[in-house]
Parts: sequence; structure tokens; C-alpha cells
Amino acid sequence: MNRYPIAYGDHIYVSAIIDGRKVLEINLTHIADISVLLAEIRQAGRRLCGLARMFIRNHSQGWSIQRPFRFYPDFPSPGRPMQPIERPRRRMATPTQRCIFPWETH
Repeated sequence: MNRYPIAYGDHIYVSAIIDGRKVLEINLTHIADISVLLAEIRQAGRRLCGLARMFIRNHSQGWSIQRPFRFYPDFPSPGRPMQPIERPRRRMATPTQRCIFPWETH
């Protein structure tokens, strides 16, 4: 038996918190099962990235659950170019600095 049943038409509330900030809050009613629910959460959070604390409440069935949830950024579709990510430049070693090899650290 499923501890968290979902029936089509149930009123489901979802929120996600990353670093103490609520980054996602949605209400859903046209969900038939957990796979559709997860797809809707991924779609709504397609711009989010990181580990979140997910809170899901099914008002119709009377249950709620909190779990960790990993968001991944949306990958570009073939018609949409990828946006460049600004990363800090790595500092290059100067000629006076000597590279340390792994076998020299012991």
C-alpha cells in the first residue's frame, strides 16, 4: 500500500527551500501519480540549481512529506543556445612558483 496516495484532482501544494529562501511554491490539481508530480516540479524549477528541502502536501488526502530534492539547471533545447556561465579565472602559477606533484605531498 502506498503511504502517500495521489488521485487525479487532488489539491497538492509544493514548496522548495534552498539556503533558507523559498524558491518555489506551486499548487497543482491535475496530477494523477507521483511521476507526473515530479515532472511538474522539475518543470516549475527548471531555472533552479542546488539541493532543496521539498515540502509536499496533499490537502485532499490529508498527508504531507518533507524530503531533500536536487534541482538541476535546464539544458538548452536544440533551438535555444546555451547561456555562458561566468566563472572566476584560475590564477596561473608564476615562473618562480614550483608545481607540487601528488607524490611529493607525503
